[in-house]
Amino acid sequence: RNSLTTAKATNTALIDKKKALSKKLTAANVLGTQLSQDINIAQAATQTLKQQYEQLIATLAAVDATNAALVNENQTLSARASVLGQQRTQEKRTETSLNTQLENITIAYIALEKTNKATLNEKLILTTNLNSLTQRLAEQANEKTALNDQIDTLTTTHQELETTNTTLIGEKKTSENRISELQSLLENNKDSTTALTTKIDGLKEHQQVIIASEKALTAQKVLLEQALDQQHLSAELLETENISLINRVQLLEKQESAALARTDKPGATNESLTQPDSHSDRSKLSTEAIDSFNNGLTLITQGRFDEAIKVYEELIKTFPRFPQPYNNLAGVFASLGNLERAESLLRQGLELDDRYRLLRKNLGSLLIHRASRIYREAIDGEKETNAPIGDEPISLQAFDMLSPTQ
Repeated sequence: RNSLTTAKATNTALIDKKKALSKKLTAANVLGTQLSQDINIAQAATQTLKQQYEQLIATLAAVDATNAALVNENQTLSARASVLGQQRTQEKRTETSLNTQLENITIAYIALEKTNKATLNEKLILTTNLNSLTQRLAEQANEKTALNDQIDTLTTTHQELETTNTTLIGEKKTSENRISELQSLLENNKDSTTALTTKIDGLKEHQQVIIASEKALTAQKVLLEQALDQQHLSAELLETENISLINRVQLLEKQESAALARTDKPGATNESLTQPDSHSDRSKLSTEAIDSFNNGLTLITQGRFDEAIKVYEELIKTFPRFPQPYNNLAGVFASLGNLERAESLLRQGLELDDRYRLLRKNLGSLLIHRASRIYREAIDGEKETNAPIGDEPISLQAFDMLSPTQ
C-alpha cells in the first residue's frame, strides 16, 4: 500500500514536471518565433541601409560633378569679366576721343560763326560805301567814270563775298550734320556703356575677393609712399633740430642779457603784447608772449595737458598768424588720441607759413600713422564701419623754447 501511494505521488510529480516542461517549451517556441521576426526585420533594415548608402554615394558623385561645373563656370565668368573690363576701357577711350572731336568741331563752328558775322559786317560796310559812291555820282558828274570803275570793283568784291558767304554757309551746314552724327554716336555709346555696366554689376559678387586684394595692395602702396615721404621728412628734421639747438643757445644768451638788463634797470618793464601787423607776413611776439609759449612747453613736459591747451589756445586767439602754437597744440591733441583735431591744427599752421619743416614732418607722421592703421585693418579684415580712425595716440615733435629774436 505504501508502495502504491509512493508510485502515485511519483506519477503526480512527473505529470507536474511534464506540464512545466510543456509551458517552457511553449514559451521557447514563442521566443523563437519572435527571434525569427526580429531577424527578418534586421535583414530588411540592413537592406534599406545598403540602398541609402548607395544613394548617398550617388549623391556625393553628383555634388562633386556640380562643384566641378561651378568652378568651370566661375573661371568662365572671371574671363568674361576681364574681357568686359577691357571693352569698357576701350569704349571710355572712344567716348573721350569723340568728345574731343565734338569740342574741336564746336570750336570750328564758333570760328565760322565769327567769320560769317565779320563777313556780314564787311558786306554792310561795302553796301554803305556803294550808296555813298552813288550819291557822289549824282552830285559830281565830272567824276562819273572814276566812280563807275570803283562801283564795278566794289560789285566784284561784293560778289566774291557773297560766294564766300555761300561757301561758309555750306561748311556750317556740314559742321552741323557732323555734330548731329557725333551726338548720335555718343548716345549709342552711352546705351552700350549702360548695358555693359549692368552685366558687370552682375559679376561683382564673383569679384569680391579680388577687390579686397586690390584694396589691400592699394593700402600697402599708400603706406610705402608715406614711408618714403617720412624718410625725406626725417632728413629735413635733422636740419630743424640743428636750428633748434642754435635757438636754445640764443635763448640762453638772451636770458642772460635780460637778467643783466633787469639788474642794471630795476624799473624796466616787459614789452606789451602787440596785435598782428596787417603789413607783415606774421605776428610779432613780445617777451611776455614768448614766455607764455615756453611755459606751455613746460606744461606739456610735466604732463599738464589741460593747462597747456588753454595756454596755446589763448596764444592762437591773440596771435592767429603765429604758426608755432598750432604745432605744439596739435602735439597735445595727438598725444590724447584726437588725431582729427591735431591734423586740422597742423594744416592751419602750414597755411600760415609752409616754410616750417617741423609742421610738415609732424603732418606726414600723423598721416603715415593713420595709413598704417588702415593698412593693418585691410590685411587683418578687422575694420569696424563705425570705429573712429583717430583713437590711437601718437607722439609728435614740439617746437622747442623760443628766444625773443624768433
